[in-house]
Amino acid sequence: CVTGVQTCALPIFEFDGHKIDIRLHVRFTDEAGLVEDIYIDRVWLLVIIDVYSRVIVGWNVVLSPEYNRHDVIRTIQQALSPQRKCAKLSIPGLSYSVSGGFVGEVMPFLDGACWEHFRLDNARANLATDTISLLASVVGCLVEAGPVREPTERPFVERFFGTLESTLFHRLEGTTGANTGDIRRRLMNPKGKESLPISFDELLELTQVCIANYNGTAHAGIGSRTPLEFLARTIE
Repeated sequence: CVTGVQTCALPIFEFDGHKIDIRLHVRFTDEAGLVEDIYIDRVWLLVIIDVYSRVIVGWNVVLSPEYNRHDVIRTIQQALSPQRKCAKLSIPGLSYSVSGGFVGEVMPFLDGACWEHFRLDNARANLATDTISLLASVVGCLVEAGPVREPTERPFVERFFGTLESTLFHRLEGTTGANTGDIRRRLMNPKGKESLPISFDELLELTQVCIANYNGTAHAGIGSRTPLEFLARTIE
């Protein structure tokens, strides 16, 4: 924990990975100078949430059929790194809410603060030797591995995933909806085209802004305060 603020340590965190209900394309230029699009329908969002304040401290978007231990480690590293809003957004009309942001912007002394208790499921990537070693040697926390595919064991991060799906991913062109029969699947892609306008870079920017705005949105579970406000008032 940050020296001198042990009482401000964020004690219990939840981690989980969620397959985003969306398809997108990644455009790149190869060595011959040819532009190529790769279409992807398997996108994961990994998230770390503070149970007490509901604030999101770390996240990682992964383009892969399954996420691995390196993706989990990158998410933990991101949670321990300073998070700040982007000075300039590339998507027209996209903006941060007035109260939105990240822990380090409101309380810079919490940059790099660790936690005491880490909840995750028994997925192989989560319990890999490298992952457990990082949590033990760098974070110094207790690891609690709950049952696989039992979201009720990690209700706070699962609720966040539901919020993000409804406020962001299900509203984007290219969403696959919650299931094959979801009307949003047809409404957001009425002609059934595989060529979809959202790119990976746009998805990253949208996710970052949405998480920042979530941190600044009133939450019924913490007395209708925002996660950032609730954490700041508690520390004060």
